[in-house]
Amino acid sequence: MISDAEREELVRQANAAPKVHGRPDVVFHYSEDGSIRRFAPHRPPSNPSHPPAVWAIDAEHAPLYWFPRHCPRISVWAYDDEQQA
Repeated sequence: MISDAEREELVRQANAAPKVHGRPDVVFHYSEDGSIRRFAPHRPPSNPSHPPAVWAIDAEHAPLYWFPRHCPRISVWAYDDEQQA
């Protein structure tokens, strides 16, 4: 996992502005563990310095999680009419 500073540097180097979304009305949590009854904040073992969190996703990006993580997939979103064509 990269830090916020590292992410900002990569964005700066790519000369790309990050896409800013408004606050979502609904968020989802996807898990391959069907026994979870309550999502409780926890520290990720891969980054113990990160504060406890429950990772959630907005409806726009939910399709990224519709398939098991071991299934190969590519997701692309068009941002304007030219990209739609």
